[in-house]
Amino acid sequence: MANVESTNELGAHAIVYRRVSSEEQADSRLGLEAQLADCQACAARLGLPIGEYFADEGLSAGLPIEKRPGLIDALAHLRPGDTLLVQKRDRLVRDVFIAIMIERQVAQVGARLVSAAGEGTADDEPSSVLLRRVLDSFNEYERAMIRVRTVAAMLALKRRGMRRGNVPYGFTLDADRKRLHVAPAELAIIDEITARVQAGEPLRAVAADLTRRGVPTKRGRPWSFQSVAALVGKDRRPAEGIP
Repeated sequence: MANVESTNELGAHAIVYRRVSSEEQADSRLGLEAQLADCQACAARLGLPIGEYFADEGLSAGLPIEKRPGLIDALAHLRPGDTLLVQKRDRLVRDVFIAIMIERQVAQVGARLVSAAGEGTADDEPSSVLLRRVLDSFNEYERAMIRVRTVAAMLALKRRGMRRGNVPYGFTLDADRKRLHVAPAELAIIDEITARVQAGEPLRAVAADLTRRGVPTKRGRPWSFQSVAALVGKDRRPAEGIP
């Protein structure tokens, strides 16, 4: 990897990649516009014109490469001498092994990966590589802790009988729009679906019958085999505190 302070002598370009997850979009420090400003400032410092902009909005950095279309396009547009430019490494990835895969793919093209925040991307000296690996490990750890905190928060809400995201089938909201109540009619549909599917009836046939009978889904759409499958064997026991 060449020194990132070098000037552009080969007609190379910066390919800017930005990413923000659904949970991070409200954080102005992590937003797409903030990432863009930092990347543009870094490109100007490096004397690199920006060739293309790519982004993955609402996607986790823990997803595999094939599930991130913006990243796929960014990698596909790299040419020898180009720079894949990100605001920070955790915008690119929060998985150590995926980070190594991306770095190798970038190097195979003859390009380089640069973080506007530095983070050991100036060169491939052993100390720089170590810094990158340490940062990637911490990013992966933070992603894991986010999942732990989210699950803990959801469980706490469930124990209190409070709403957790979309209202699940089999329950309805109280007047305060926060507390869940059992919906007996929907629980009966769950029992019916489970019994029919376990008896060998195809999912599509069950979905078609429910739609024909006018049985409502939560969103008022026709039943699909996916919506039927999601309810097969669903735990219909009310959480503690749900009346």
